[in-house]
Amino acid sequence: MPGVADAIRKTNLQQDQQKRKQEMDQLLKMVREGRLHEADERQLEMLKLALDLNTLLDRKNPESSPVPTFDAAVLTAAIKDAVNAAIQNAPIGDGVFNSAAGGARPEMKHTSLTDFAQTTDDVAVSHGDELGETKTGTDDSANKLERLKKLKGGS
Repeated sequence: MPGVADAIRKTNLQQDQQKRKQEMDQLLKMVREGRLHEADERQLEMLKLALDLNTLLDRKNPESSPVPTFDAAVLTAAIKDAVNAAIQNAPIGDGVFNSAAGGARPEMKHTSLTDFAQTTDDVAVSHGDELGETKTGTDDSANKLERLKKLKGGS
């Protein structure tokens, strides 16, 4: 059944995420209440990791790094010059403009309709001699109509 494995995997991932969130909430509650002595090794490792991340983020304070400024006209001119140079220096027949046929790809060839010619050989049609004949049935339609009326109970 398609999609069952995906649904199972998605459910497992959601359950794992819920477990992690519950563990983090429990850890935060322990820190707020001052019960770190009750934490197990894994919880202590998570707290140490969070503390290390916090100190690293404090060191890389975004206020201390200068914001670069640039002139839009200068940037636009530089991009135009780079594109012009790339187009002029690109050899013809390379990359996107490659007109050489690849050896692995099949080649489509044009065939003119004038190249087709009908041969003078006779064409044999099976039962061709019977095609023009009209055939009539041997049953009498009036007789059939009478029998039908009798079967239906008519006169």
